[in-house]
Amino acid sequence: MSGKEESLTIDKHLQQLEESLTAYETQHFINHIATNNEIANILSITTSDELRKKTALECGEMAFALEQYSAYIQKTSNRQTAIMNWAEARLNHLLSDLTPKVSAASYVERKALATRQDHAAQRLYQLKRRAQSQYDSLAYLPARINGMAKALMSLQDTKRMYERKHCE
Repeated sequence: MSGKEESLTIDKHLQQLEESLTAYETQHFINHIATNNEIANILSITTSDELRKKTALECGEMAFALEQYSAYIQKTSNRQTAIMNWAEARLNHLLSDLTPKVSAASYVERKALATRQDHAAQRLYQLKRRAQSQYDSLAYLPARINGMAKALMSLQDTKRMYERKHCE
């Protein structure tokens, strides 16, 4: 099999993996986790004056939207982890045949040289790197977004207490 054919086979397997992940997400209703237009507005709030103008109900709704967005980011991150793990496993399997044929001082060097010499290994390495960079860009966002949602929930509670005191 030529290098291009191997790369196409890998791309086909990646597509099957993504379809499998989508089917799993659908089966467990994870596919319903999505983002919406509200998020851009919420994330663009930059001053305390803007928050002060929000009602308790609006703060709760914004917190809920942020929790949904956090789940969406986590879902996206999990998908990238699955792709990284798949590519790493395929790469290790492929390189187990190639690395003994390459002479270099360490296993890491043999692995790098073998990867450079094989089109399929190069493609798997590219896929793994892309998934890793996308995962890295999302790494701590769910926790940060959850923190923002908790702050909004706290603000909602404060506003409700304030409203109760001033309505009595």
